[in-house]
Parts: sequence; C-alpha cells; structure tokens
Amino acid sequence: MRKKIYGILSLMLFLSLCFLLPEHVLADGAVGDGSGGSTSETVIPGYTFYTIDGEPVSTEGDGKSVTVLIFGKTDCGITQGTVRNIAASDWVKSPDIRVIFAALNTESTDVVKNFKNAYGCENIIFCPQSYYVPEAWNEYCNQFSLSTRSFEPGSFPHIFLLDAANHPKKGLSGSQTAATILAEIQKFSDPGYEERDPLLTLNMSGEESYAYARSVFAIVNQKRAENGRPRLELDKELTEAAMQRAAELSLYYNHTRPNGEKATSILRRDGCTRIAENIAVGYLTPDAVMSGWMSSQGHKANILDLYLKGIGIGCFRDNQGIWYWVQYFDDKQPCVPLTENGSRQVTRPVSIRSSVVNLSVDETAREFSCSGAGTTAAFGIYNLNRAFPYSRPQLNPGDFDFTSSNASVATAGADGTIAVGEPGTAVIKATIKKSAVSVSLNVTKKEHTLKDEVIAPTKTEQGYTVHTCTVCGYSFTDSYVPAVPEAEPGSPGEGDGGAGSGDGNSDSSGNGNSDSPGNGSTSGSDGSLGGGSSSGSGGVGSGGTGTGTVGGSGGSTGGGSSQSGVRNVSGLTAGSKEKTITLSWRKVSGAKGYFVYQRNNTKKKWVKIATVKPGTTTYTVRKLKPGTAYRFAVKAYATKNKKQVTSKSYTSVDVATKPSAVKFTVTAGKGKATFKWSKVKGATGYTIYYKRKETDAFRKLGSTKKTSFTKTGLDSGKYIFTVRAYKTCGGRKYMGTSAAKTVKIN
Repeated sequence: MRKKIYGILSLMLFLSLCFLLPEHVLADGAVGDGSGGSTSETVIPGYTFYTIDGEPVSTEGDGKSVTVLIFGKTDCGITQGTVRNIAASDWVKSPDIRVIFAALNTESTDVVKNFKNAYGCENIIFCPQSYYVPEAWNEYCNQFSLSTRSFEPGSFPHIFLLDAANHPKKGLSGSQTAATILAEIQKFSDPGYEERDPLLTLNMSGEESYAYARSVFAIVNQKRAENGRPRLELDKELTEAAMQRAAELSLYYNHTRPNGEKATSILRRDGCTRIAENIAVGYLTPDAVMSGWMSSQGHKANILDLYLKGIGIGCFRDNQGIWYWVQYFDDKQPCVPLTENGSRQVTRPVSIRSSVVNLSVDETAREFSCSGAGTTAAFGIYNLNRAFPYSRPQLNPGDFDFTSSNASVATAGADGTIAVGEPGTAVIKATIKKSAVSVSLNVTKKEHTLKDEVIAPTKTEQGYTVHTCTVCGYSFTDSYVPAVPEAEPGSPGEGDGGAGSGDGNSDSSGNGNSDSPGNGSTSGSDGSLGGGSSSGSGGVGSGGTGTGTVGGSGGSTGGGSSQSGVRNVSGLTAGSKEKTITLSWRKVSGAKGYFVYQRNNTKKKWVKIATVKPGTTTYTVRKLKPGTAYRFAVKAYATKNKKQVTSKSYTSVDVATKPSAVKFTVTAGKGKATFKWSKVKGATGYTIYYKRKETDAFRKLGSTKKTSFTKTGLDSGKYIFTVRAYKTCGGRKYMGTSAAKTVKIN
C-alpha cells in the first residue's frame, strides 16, 4: 500500500514539475533587486486591466493605498510560490495595501480563475492578459531596468510597488516573500500594519541519509560528464544547508522558507556570484528523483550549469515516511569535502511563520468507555503542508503547552499523553509554545450505566443501596438506613413514645425499641440503651419490635419531645470516597444548627469537629485516610430560655473510606494470567475482575487477601482486567477503584 501511495506522489510530481521550478539567482542581487531605481517625481500613467469577473481595474493608485503590481505566469512555479506566500500573509488583508496580479501567459479567464482558486485569497485582484498588460509590464520594467527578454527561468514574477500617489518606488523580480515585500513597502509608506505573523519554532524529527546524498551526487556528475560539463564537488557546508532545507520542506514545500525568507538565505557564502536550488518531494530513491529533475528544463539547467562549482544534497525522511530532496549549488572554490556517510536520526529546529503553520489532528473528538479511568492515549498533532497536502508530519509534543478545560475528566502531560479520569467532557488544547497557534481535541468519558440493589437493614447491620455499572463494574453505595445502635455511655434517655397498636409493633415514635412481646419499654442510664420508650398492646404478644430511625450510640429517640427541648437527629447516612465522608441527615424541627462529632477510639469519647448552620443537613469530612474505618455522630442544637440546648443522644454511623487504587501488573501465559501488586494500606482484601469486550460488564474473577493472584483455565484471546482493593467495616465492603489493563492470553 505504501509503495502505491509513493508511486502516486512521484507521478504527480513528474506531471507537475512546472510547479517545482528551481530557484536560480545571481548572488550579487542583480536578479530580484530592481537595480535601476526611480525618483519620487516619476509617475507612470495608469493602465486599465480587466479582472476575471470582467470588471475594469486601474493600476493608478486611489490616493490612499499602496499598490503591489505583480506580473507573472500562471504555470511558473516561482510565481506560484510568491503569490501563495503573499496570499497567506496578514498584510494582504490591510485596507492600505492593494494587490493586483496580471497574467503574461494567458488570456483565458478560466485559467486565471483556477489560478486564483488555488490560493483561496479574495484580497488579491486577478487579471488575465489583455491588450494593456504587456504594455504596462514593459513600461514598469524599463523604469527599473529589469530585463524583458523572453521569460528567462527564475526571473518571474516581476513585482512593482507604487505609493498612494502612483509613484513607482521599487521593482523586484524572481522569488519574493511576503516579509521582504512588506519590508520594502515600509521603507516609503506606513500602511498601518503591525506584525501579526510571528516566528515560531518547531523541532522536526526524522532520518537524514548521507548515503542517498552521495548516490544523487554520483548521478549528477554522471549527467554533467555526459553533457561535457566539469565535475562538481560535494561540499560539507552546502550539504548541511541542504539537509536543513529538506527538513524545512516537510513543513512548507516551497522555494520560500517557512520563515518567509528566500531559499538562498539558508547559506550565502562570501565570494559567490551564483546560487541555485532544486527541490522535490515523494520520490523513493536517488535514481527516481534524479530522473524527475532531469526531465524538467529548469532543474536540468541548474544541474548542468557550467559556472557552478559545488553542491550540497539534502535527503530527509519525516516520521510519516515521506522523503524530501534538495540540491543546493554555488560557485565557490575550494570546497570542503563531505565526510559523513550512512544515515542518522535527527531533530532539526525549523523557524516558521504562524501563518504557514497548519495544525491538524486525526480526530477532533475522542470518546472513552466509562471503564476508561486511568486510561491513557496519545494526542497526535500534525502539520498539513500548505504547499503540498500529501505531506503531514507528526509534530513534537515538546513544542506545545497542553491545557484541559476539565482536569477531573482528562489531562494531557508534557509528552502529549492524555490521561482519562471521571465521566464527563473536557477540551484538551495544544498551543505552540510562546504563541497563540493551537489545536483542540474534545475528550468524552461516558457516564456509568448503573443498576441499583437495595440491601435492607437488620438489627445489627445498617441497610444501604449499591449502585453498580453494568458496563465496567464500578460501584458505590449510599442511602444508608441505620440498624438499632448499640448503647453508648451518655445521658439517660428520656422521652415518651406514642402508644402502639397491632401485632406488638410500635412505629409511632419512629425510634423506640421493644424486644419483648406486647407492652415494652426501654429507659436508660449511663451505659444502657436510652433516649425514649415505646409501648404497644399487641394481640399476638410475641416478637413485637418498635422500628424506626436509629437513635444512635446514645440511644433511640422517642417520638415525643425530649427534656432538652430539641429532638435527636434521625436518618443519618454516610457516603464514602477515598479521602472524604459525606454525612446526611433529616432536618430537625426547631433546630438552630447541628454539631458534627468524630469518635476518638483511643480516648473513647466524642470530639466535635464542625458546626453546621440551620437549613443545611449535610457535611463532608475531608483529609481522611483511605481504607480507614471511622465513626461519626450528629446532634441538633437550639436556644431555650436564652440557653443553648442539644439533643440528648448522639446519632451515629459507622463508615470507612475507600482504599486507594491498586497499581498492578498482569502477565499473560498459556491459558492463565498472573497478577501482582503492592499492598494497599488499610485494605481488607482484593477482588479481581475481567471482561472480554469494552462494552461488557466486569465479572468477578476471584478474591484474595494476598498481593498476588493467578488464574488458570482461561480461554485464549483478549482480556481486560482490573484489581480493586476493599475495606470491610460494619459488615459491608467499601470498594476502591483501579485502572484497567488489556492483555492477550495465548
């Protein structure tokens, strides 16, 4: 498949070599410098051209704008490159600069229209050749002493800069950049343009082949010998420049460098009078690229130039496997021979204008299963070459700063690796360092699909609801319903429960308890169950119990008012995470607030840890240790007779924080998997889960209290495993979370 793609690339290059015309200039600036000059008093009469829409346009200025007048050929590669660079600039949009392109090689409106469409720029006025175009071109060339001889290779385009009063100020020819043109304009006018196209640096990694360079060099001298030309020398300094240019082509395939400068700015050595460059992309071998160059008149002319003495050859393959080729010539002697051979992996810094950068990603959004907690994925960032769209090298993540709109859902490290966290959506943004150029990726982690199971309370165990994800097996518990608490040392419980009736069951108090048939009551002093009484006249008279909300460690609360004047708290529940416990309870009528207590088991007493304002019936205890059992209680308080009074009894709940995540390894064998991990502090044991597909729910594979586990008898194929620590407290398990790992069982 790759060979087929490269074959297509090579064929396209071969068929469009007019796009690849070489750069060939005189090093002293005679080409592209407008040596004739002009005075500010000179005025050239305005000429009228016609746009591709048939509208007339005059070369004469409007008294407000600078005019950039471009004469060129639509099939000239250097003209194309120059127009492309101008079209990509910011200043072309300035209302103080007017740009006109006039074709010298075609009267076809369709040809010029297609030429315009290649650049997608509405700020340049495009005109096919008409009666006055050649006449105007000759007039401006004469003004600046530029040659009008029959379309010499490398001479086009011709660019003339006119001030707002129609005075010709500068003439340029050959390859030009938007930056150099703007610099010339700013010498005679202030177009009100500020630099908005800063230079950035991207580090391009790939392979350089000196072996290929030497092969190309051998073919060059073979062709020169066949045509009676003297031998060139393979120069070390020129080759280094060519290698750098080849890396630059991976970002912007043009004789204009990515930083906006001419190709010849890469190396201009003292004493040189001639410099030339050939470039190509997509060819797989030295023979193939030389065949393409020798089939093009402009490239061939450089290769066989009688006056050139030295050559440097660049061969760079980007991280997507595409080769970029450069020949860089000059006429300096003596040359310093190249000593390198073979190939090497390199990273070359490339200076590039922000307008030339064209960032892209494989996908603008990525979705992860709810089981993806702890999953990592690469954020691949590429540059789509504006001058050759088949070139799309991956960029170095070290050149970017990464930010997340929601760090709890996803983050990106310095190496571009995305780490997935909680369910939700986050936007990961990659911005080139010290710039505003960026690209974004939307990351979504699916919500859990929960199935609920209600566990009823008993006399000794509290009830609760277990929520389990049917996709990944994640679970948590809440909605706790207290059991009858054990007695706590404290104040005698007092209060009158309402009368009960029925089969020995009293629930009017919601808090009393009677284990005796029929009429039953409880009262307490220090150390006994207190807090209220219940009574009932049951017909059956056996097994009657008063049921209701737990009174807590100080006793169960009666339904009547207590001597303190404020009822005991009821409905206390606890939700657990690794380092937090969230307490919730029912509102107590008349309460002015609530006191939250934590049990100090060492000193065997309650310690007040928080005061909660009225109207709030929740409190989160933070900075707790994972995998640790705790006991919390809540009392209501009120003001009676200008004194603060509290509930007589503590309403308490036993709970544990979830253990920390297990960091495990799994080794696949023949029909088996072996798991190992470090001990998780506070964990009672560990449960191993598996599934075969991302969309499946996790199933239990086994449990252990050790730090290793081996499962045999597994079928071959892909498995997704996770290991979770659990903490047992009050007869129930508090399950931690963990990342999932995928392995293949043989």
